[in-house]
Amino acid sequence: MAKAGSHEAWNTLLPDAKAELHSTAYLEVCEELGETEFQNLSLHERELASFFAWAGFCMHKELNTVKGGYTAMSKHWEMIGIDGPIMLPNKDAAAAITGGVEPEKPSQGGAVKATSLAGGIFNHKDDKKGEQDNIRYAFEATFGFPLNFPDTNNTWYQSHCQAAAELLVHLNFYRDYFNIMKDRKESRTHNHMEKNLQMVLEDLPTISKLCVLALFLLSISYPYMRIVRGEDSENLNVLDMGPTHQTVEVHMEKIIANPAVLLSSGAQFAEATLDGNLWVRSEVMYAIWKLAPNLLHLESLTVAFFTGALETWRRFTAEYAPGGLIATASPSLHAIAWMPTTNDVNEGALGSRRVVRRSLPKATELTLNAYQRYRWNKTGIFIRSLSETKLKFLRKRAHFLQSLQLQKKVRIAQANYGKSIVKNKWAQDAVRLEKKQKQAKVLSAVIPITSLSILEKSALKVPDLDLQLSWHRQFNLGLAKKTALRNKSSKVAELRKAIEQLNDNADMEKILAEYSPSGV
Repeated sequence: MAKAGSHEAWNTLLPDAKAELHSTAYLEVCEELGETEFQNLSLHERELASFFAWAGFCMHKELNTVKGGYTAMSKHWEMIGIDGPIMLPNKDAAAAITGGVEPEKPSQGGAVKATSLAGGIFNHKDDKKGEQDNIRYAFEATFGFPLNFPDTNNTWYQSHCQAAAELLVHLNFYRDYFNIMKDRKESRTHNHMEKNLQMVLEDLPTISKLCVLALFLLSISYPYMRIVRGEDSENLNVLDMGPTHQTVEVHMEKIIANPAVLLSSGAQFAEATLDGNLWVRSEVMYAIWKLAPNLLHLESLTVAFFTGALETWRRFTAEYAPGGLIATASPSLHAIAWMPTTNDVNEGALGSRRVVRRSLPKATELTLNAYQRYRWNKTGIFIRSLSETKLKFLRKRAHFLQSLQLQKKVRIAQANYGKSIVKNKWAQDAVRLEKKQKQAKVLSAVIPITSLSILEKSALKVPDLDLQLSWHRQFNLGLAKKTALRNKSSKVAELRKAIEQLNDNADMEKILAEYSPSGV
């Protein structure tokens, strides 16, 4: 009532307003009482109650660090004024470029593009596509052991770095294998994707970037993974990882200051790897050292990558900063708030859920959740210890929950949501159609300028030029888009080009008859 102002004012309020004031007052009372009780606790109890720590999972930090390093390395080419890796347009983009049209999306190139293409060809997620067993058998026949190319088509930690290492170690094999692929076909030709990968494996800037990814894999990623996912890692507490993460930072700083730690042909694993242990794949280092004399910018790219990786690493390990909550918390608090170093348990649960669903394809999410909780929590043992009275209560509760048909309501809500999306798209289609019809109506009334002499005499303004160019674009798809023509002079030049192409077209009369209001 005090919030309302007076008893009389309270009586004039609507029920919703009264409920809101009551809720606010209740929360204030709870907060006041809670603060009083909190202050009555011992220092240790207050510390326990107020300790809320957040720590990102370690493999996510490594993943984002690689992304940060790769981004910095990609920008390095422009910074030093050198042409970078060859661009690899997809089939549609290549067709557009051939036709003189700018593709909708910019083409990509570089190491990750190369590893993505290699994964799509050598280990496609669809076992009916790509080389699959063919390359496995060819690899085993050549080297005496089978190959399973890193799965870059799926979300898999370190797969692109591993693919880079694999391509470097057996680079000549993969280059030669393209001839086998081509000659095995009736057409004796590569498809567009295969041509792109074949080109990129001969491109030295791309190979340089592959080398840097492999260097980071062997010096940082693999050793770090041995710590956070290796033997006894299930007992590690992510809150205790501050010193380890500081070691990673120091090691990257060392490589930035002296890249010869990695790039020198006499580099020692004890100095080059994070944990000082043997190279996971020493043959990768031998391959890089052999290629290095022909890779003129390998050292500067390595420094750029590790610099970007270090900046990203610091950003993603900020929760361990000296003087921060985690760093200043006591070991006992760390132990009480124990968390694993990786998210493997949750990600493993998602995988096991897919396996269970194969056996129970019609089971609802609630049923699957109950099934897995029953197994993991060993609920059966607990149930067998209950009395008949408690079991009777549980059965009644289960029947009540089933009667609510919660999952059915979710399915219906999902179906209704799908319908609403479709309706929205229909509405958008109607708006686009109306806009297109209006534009067609406007263009049908345009009297086109079909002569350069008339164009020179005409004092066209920018809107008039846009309209003339839109008329020409109806049948001339090679003209530049409106957004590419930034000023009047560029529009005039493009219209002059359009008129010349129209006059050179053998079907000019048909075009004018179809698109002109008077058939001029």
